[in-house]
Amino acid sequence: MNKKSIVCFVVLYLLIVFQANSQVFGNDPEIQIDQLLPENVWQIAEMALTEKGFGTGKFDPSTGSLYSDWIDWTAVTVSNRARLFFTYDGSTLVLRIVDRQYKSNEGWSEAIGNLSKKKYIEYVQSVADRINLIKNDPQEIRQAIKSSKLLPAFIAVNMMDNTKWKLLEVIPGEQDRPTLYFEVTNTGSTEVTLAFMGGEFEKIGATGTARIHAFWEPNTGEATTRPSLKPGETIRIKLVVGQGYKLKTGIGYVMQCRFEYVEGQSKRETLKIYNIPVPYTYQEGD
Repeated sequence: MNKKSIVCFVVLYLLIVFQANSQVFGNDPEIQIDQLLPENVWQIAEMALTEKGFGTGKFDPSTGSLYSDWIDWTAVTVSNRARLFFTYDGSTLVLRIVDRQYKSNEGWSEAIGNLSKKKYIEYVQSVADRINLIKNDPQEIRQAIKSSKLLPAFIAVNMMDNTKWKLLEVIPGEQDRPTLYFEVTNTGSTEVTLAFMGGEFEKIGATGTARIHAFWEPNTGEATTRPSLKPGETIRIKLVVGQGYKLKTGIGYVMQCRFEYVEGQSKRETLKIYNIPVPYTYQEGD
């Protein structure tokens, strides 16, 4: 293959990749929804979509974008489909219709023209109206956060096998390196030994990591890296974001810590907690 042919092949390949990964917007108007907070914008959008019977598709919190799943309908016996596309910047969520297509004998093709007024209200305006209602109701916001599958809700008390982990406090640190204090209780009937095997904060649905170091606070007066807890016994552990890493907020992150867990037999266990607020102090019921 000569040089000219190679260049043509590369250009053609890049065009195909670009078309496959780019959105196609029609002339349907976009809708802007203001005064949405970053800690609950996606949960509210998800709740509105779900209630309208639309599923969620590709979600990238790092770039502030969310697709709905495909929405299908038939117009004069012709199959149609499209997706909703959300982008978030500052405190504004923008909603628009994207990738509207119709099905022909050759497959799915780009549709020309706008949605009918009826379909626009049904598929776009109705979702925006529902988002506006949810964002102004604290109870509905709380429900959106608790029911979210895109961004699982923060839970302060979690179980890892027979050990109960209560997050007592999160203290912002210098250079955006927060410290987390947990109370760990053996709720089982036999002795448990724990050893920290590493951990990190990972961005949900994206790349980005902040490593964690662990320090057990001794309940016997002696420091240890492998504490043993008798039934009913409690110990504290301090988790610190490592040197060279930054974590301004835990919203949009999952904290996952791996342990060697010995209760008769040794096994690996992982503690996962989503969307930890920074700062935080435990309150009953969290």
